Amino acid sequence: MLGVFAAKALKDYVAEHGGLPQEDMHVTARAALALPITEFLRHRESYAAEFLHADKPHLVVIENFETKVIVRITFADVQVLAEGASAQYAIVAKGEPLMNAMLQDVRAHGMALEGITAKDVLGASNTIGIDIGEGTVNFPVFTNGRFNADASQTFGKGYGSVLTGAIKAMEDQGIESGFSSRKELAAFLQREPSALKRAFYARVKQFVDQEALFFADEVAEKLGSVLRAVGAVTEVAFVYGGGSGPIKEAVYPALLSKVNEMNTISAFPILYLGSTYSRHLNREGLFIAVKTVEKRARKSARTQDAA
Repeated sequence: MLGVFAAKALKDYVAEHGGLPQEDMHVTARAALALPITEFLRHRESYAAEFLHADKPHLVVIENFETKVIVRITFADVQVLAEGASAQYAIVAKGEPLMNAMLQDVRAHGMALEGITAKDVLGASNTIGIDIGEGTVNFPVFTNGRFNADASQTFGKGYGSVLTGAIKAMEDQGIESGFSSRKELAAFLQREPSALKRAFYARVKQFVDQEALFFADEVAEKLGSVLRAVGAVTEVAFVYGGGSGPIKEAVYPALLSKVNEMNTISAFPILYLGSTYSRHLNREGLFIAVKTVEKRARKSARTQDAA
């Protein structure tokens, strides 16, 4: 984290001055950071304190050049949010166009939602997020518009687990896939195969699709445990995250089925974000959080100056 801030500060300095600084750089920073929900509940205060309560500025030494660049960083504020919760802020900020696209998608999956508009969804204050990442799935719950830490949960698997499971399943059947990591498999699946690799691609995808079905059932069961706590008041659920796109065909039906199973009187909509939005929502939500706090700080400073 410190390296990121130091690199940004140095880049801005060089852009303005055309060369490296001759003296130590002193930087004041604001940060918004996300932790998986389990870690957020246990460590959010101590995590922020590591940045805020240092006895002296944090020191970063950049040794990429002929002369060392020393950057000293002091944090004015650090906001720590739960992964997935930060994405909820970005979803609301994108407004009705995004909501309309998601409503159209869920209706195409058989949920009529007669009379429900994008404005209705934006006004919902009791929501569940299903944030599918590479290594975890976070379920941030909002109750009456506030993050509900007691009901929120983390599932310790993600899209990466699907890929790892597929590689192992191939190995168990004596198939030498040639993939040394799940990252290599993910990159392979993202490319359109050539005619020479089409049969191999289809065979590999069969294994991935089967693991995705297993994973979808697990995620649906985890959603069920969340619903047992807040299902009666939940108005809408959102599915997003960097790992949500490739496994939508397996996960979406499983989630819809679970909601229908547990809310037989009136199932609420599950809105699945497209990959264009999903990958960046947590980042955008964090940026909204840090800008909001900065705006409040400036307003407070102006008020004190006026007094």
